[in-house]
Amino acid sequence: MSILLLAIPITIYFTRYITTQKSYFTNRNFRHLANISRQIEQRISAFRAVVKNAAADTLKQQAENAKDAGAKVSPDQNFKEFLARSGRLVGESVPTLPNLKMDAGRDPKNLQVRVTRSSEGETSSLNFICTIRHRPEETEYDKKEMRFEAKIDLREVVKPVVGQPKDASLRASETDHGFDAILIVSLDEQHPKIGSEEKGPLSTTIYQEGAPELDIDSLDNLTRADATDKTIEFSTLSRSTSLADVRLADADYRMYLQPLELADDSEDQPDVQTVSKTTAGAQNEVAGSRWVMCGLVEAGHFRRQTWAFPYPMLITVAVFTTLVALSWPFLKLLFIGPKDRLRLSDVYFTAFALLIGSAMLTLFILFGITYARSEDQLDHQLQKFSTEIEIHFQQEVQSAGDELKQLSATAQPALDSINEALETPPSKRRETELSLLSQNCDRKHILDKPRVGPYSLSQNCSRKHLDEPNLDAYPYFHRATWSDNAGTMRLQWTIDAHTSYLPVDTKDFFKRIMEGRTRGAGEFWLEPTISRYTGDKVAIVSKPVYAADKKTISNVAALDIGPLSLMHTVVPAGFGYRIIDNSGIDPADDDNAKPGKVLFQSSESQEVGENFFEECDNDHSLRSRVFGRNEDFVDVNYRGEGHRLYIKPIKGFPNWSLVVFRNKQPLRTVYLEMLTLAGFIFLSYAVILLILFIIIYFVKTRTSERTEWIWPS
Repeated sequence: MSILLLAIPITIYFTRYITTQKSYFTNRNFRHLANISRQIEQRISAFRAVVKNAAADTLKQQAENAKDAGAKVSPDQNFKEFLARSGRLVGESVPTLPNLKMDAGRDPKNLQVRVTRSSEGETSSLNFICTIRHRPEETEYDKKEMRFEAKIDLREVVKPVVGQPKDASLRASETDHGFDAILIVSLDEQHPKIGSEEKGPLSTTIYQEGAPELDIDSLDNLTRADATDKTIEFSTLSRSTSLADVRLADADYRMYLQPLELADDSEDQPDVQTVSKTTAGAQNEVAGSRWVMCGLVEAGHFRRQTWAFPYPMLITVAVFTTLVALSWPFLKLLFIGPKDRLRLSDVYFTAFALLIGSAMLTLFILFGITYARSEDQLDHQLQKFSTEIEIHFQQEVQSAGDELKQLSATAQPALDSINEALETPPSKRRETELSLLSQNCDRKHILDKPRVGPYSLSQNCSRKHLDEPNLDAYPYFHRATWSDNAGTMRLQWTIDAHTSYLPVDTKDFFKRIMEGRTRGAGEFWLEPTISRYTGDKVAIVSKPVYAADKKTISNVAALDIGPLSLMHTVVPAGFGYRIIDNSGIDPADDDNAKPGKVLFQSSESQEVGENFFEECDNDHSLRSRVFGRNEDFVDVNYRGEGHRLYIKPIKGFPNWSLVVFRNKQPLRTVYLEMLTLAGFIFLSYAVILLILFIIIYFVKTRTSERTEWIWPS
């Protein structure tokens, strides 16, 4: 009977549990690889947009220089300083001056950027080449190519996504992508085969992160793990999302493959062109290459993951098994018949089982009580953590709104002058004055003194406002901008050396204000976005600026911030947070319309565009509480590990919910170690007691008055 009781859970474990775990971890790894691929695609697209904006700004600056006889910034300096804001992009070249003058008046929307990759030794770089999109009716002279070039180290693009941050030990569940190694492989479909004139695929590893024992240059002719005498054609395998068991560096690995789609601005161009530099420094562009993301999981690692037993289940099974073993003497007493003998040894074993069993039950009950008490304390800390985040967030947003209001009041004379000039007929409008007005109201010079130009603006921007701005409300911002009601940026204050004006008519923070939609009680709009100046994630706070009638919106003011309460914050060990959108359309300009998308998170360098519902296996309890705007605790399986969540709707943000969580694994590990140590000590006492019972039994059975059995007598 006891053997049958033990055989049932073992059978279920091997037939159901392991199979389920294999399916779960396989799907999880595919999902993580797809997320990593999407993040890399988004980062490359963001840097492409930065290069395009830098080229457009250079063209605009050149057009203004043609009309302005004053001090000028060279196109090369303007382009490189714009890119320098990102801290990663490096300007390589700008068009020659004749070509630049010829194209200076063109529409920046006709700019197109293509991406190439260059290799110098083991270092790979992405090259962004920005050119003008010409019209078919243009002459050959007009089609003379204008070419801006910039580059970035590929590691700067990929490392923030797949690399482990310095505090990975504190937030392992947030930063662990589940792979032992990650590769980015460039596959050239038309490369000449070695020793033959035929052309065929050739793979080259352009990025590798992870296991140090792996140093892979190419994935051509992969060896199968189950048949070492057979190979796998990587080019065929990598055309779609797939999985293969391969052998690399004398070890078996599960290889997950995900094509990396890099959209291009240009028409009839390959996604990525490979550029190899010869020893002489010449570049050879090879069309038709494509990138593939490869995630490697060592076979033993995957086996340990799928066979891993949850700690609570492990403790329960251990206690149950021990109690079943100790129940043997009681089962004999329960099923003893009229003719069965009750020996003295049965009495000793029954007494021993009763003593040890009761002690084990007491220990297990005490363990459960203390564990539940610790869980309650951590739940209280989790709830307090959530409250503090929301309070600091609301205070920071309010302060940013107050700062923007004060800056708008300071900039109001300049805005009035700009709006008045815009109402002037074009034939009488002095574009130079508008340009100088925007330049002289630069925040950089507000802290110092106004620029001196041909047109004095002291009557519009008083010296008092320029020298003594009130930045006490919220000084932690990078730039403030003011756009007219058509979405054209008219005024900008920034800490950068030069101002750059980009249209905002397609951005959500502008459109929502013009539609009259605001958040909270402060008549503002807040949203995360990717900066078009740096390619990094920022938050934008925007407010309306009303005309004299106090009803018509004349301008939209926006503040570029990195909220200290939400981005790159220091959180307690084992804790984390997410602010998620339950509508999927807030903001609506991020090409992500799935409910549960993450807007802000405690590990900003890792997940951009994470969907929290998917990472929690679309847990019904989680979804119901988020959609119902309930404030409650819930237990979920987040990224393959048990987590405790506290969900709280954010006041003033109808679609936003704050989710703070903690990993259950650390507490479980601590209590398992405590229980293991207590069990070892308890086992030592049990062995001593068992030896004592055995000695008494042998002494008793060797005397002349021994009783062979107690009943029947």
